[in-house]
Amino acid sequence: RFTLDSSAIPPQFLYPATVELPGIRYDRPYADHTCLSSQKVIEQEDPLKSLHFGDTSDTYALLSLDRSKSLRQHFNLTFQFRTFYPNGLFFVGVKHKSTGGHCLTCSLNDGRVMVSLMGERAVDLTSSATGLNDGGWHLVTIVKAEDKLFLYVDSSKVTQTKAPRMKPVSKIYIGGYPATGTDCFSNLILKPDYFKGCMREFVLNSMPYTFNDNNAFLHNVSPCFKEVQPGTFFKSGGYAIYSHNLTLGNLVEVALDFRSDARDGILLSFIPNGSSEYPTFTIFLQNGQVVAKETFNAVESIEAREVFSESGYVCNGEWHSVKANYEKGAITLKVDSQSPKFAVDETVMRSDNHGHGFYVSGSLYIGGLEDGASPPTKKSQFHGCIRNIAINRQRKDWTDMAYLSNIVLNACPL
Repeated sequence: RFTLDSSAIPPQFLYPATVELPGIRYDRPYADHTCLSSQKVIEQEDPLKSLHFGDTSDTYALLSLDRSKSLRQHFNLTFQFRTFYPNGLFFVGVKHKSTGGHCLTCSLNDGRVMVSLMGERAVDLTSSATGLNDGGWHLVTIVKAEDKLFLYVDSSKVTQTKAPRMKPVSKIYIGGYPATGTDCFSNLILKPDYFKGCMREFVLNSMPYTFNDNNAFLHNVSPCFKEVQPGTFFKSGGYAIYSHNLTLGNLVEVALDFRSDARDGILLSFIPNGSSEYPTFTIFLQNGQVVAKETFNAVESIEAREVFSESGYVCNGEWHSVKANYEKGAITLKVDSQSPKFAVDETVMRSDNHGHGFYVSGSLYIGGLEDGASPPTKKSQFHGCIRNIAINRQRKDWTDMAYLSNIVLNACPL
């Protein structure tokens, strides 16, 4: 843990319900003392030296360098990164007016670090180290000395190339760039993807930079957790929409993994579009039990329920797998290694238009519901992490979902 004056931290850099800093402790309003995971404190990196990027597509930090500190023919630049994604833009350095196409870029391409210098001519330099999207911290150092460009990644063998002269770089966009774009990528058909992960300890010409500096501008960034594993973290009020127009057929197969901080909360919920309110299906936690429910109308529904001998089993700090199959009038639910649980309404099955199933389009919510939606359980907000979601055996990355609100992509705090 680091020692830091809390008054120096911008309020948006703290998760009020989840973070403890020295001398500061925040009570979790949803804390359930039967849950082991809710008793753990989530720690974060120094928020003045590290940033999490990628929870939206328009995410970046801008460092504006004084003329005397701009990157010229001789410079060194060092930073650390952590990600589970194989591609993403670390930074792009441009001239003061961002015109003329003279740029310095650094990105992750298929798990390898790549530096590109676009000056009088273009040169690329790629690291010998591979598989750098393993979720661990990695150190990158870029050095330019006259006509040579050097790239160091961790302790791997240095790579180098001859480099052209470059115009002074005085603005550095980190993690992404504004929606208005930059001349550096104007001629590219495929623009570089924004970075999804954490970066810290930026050092330019041997001078450390902090993100509370007067010359730093932050847009859609957040703090970095101290330790993470794959999985998307749902903060207070967070939810995702898998699709606004998901069409259901005869059989709906659902699979996901979760790690919860509480005994209650929505894992997944399907709500039809338009004026129709039914049918719906939901998977949720209720009093420490896992429930799969199918609702046909205002009075008819069925549910399969997994009850555990241990009251805090679903929030014991471990990952749990859920698989559910939905047909019109029938549910199969399987949690971890437990035996499957079933629910059947034969009357509904027989009245199902000769077995044509749901065949209805709607929105599929993950982790909670937007304001105005009717929750299937009183405690609708899920607190914790979700990963490996598959609908009808088709997986979709979080970045491809229709809508994300108040969640941290692929960074589940330990």
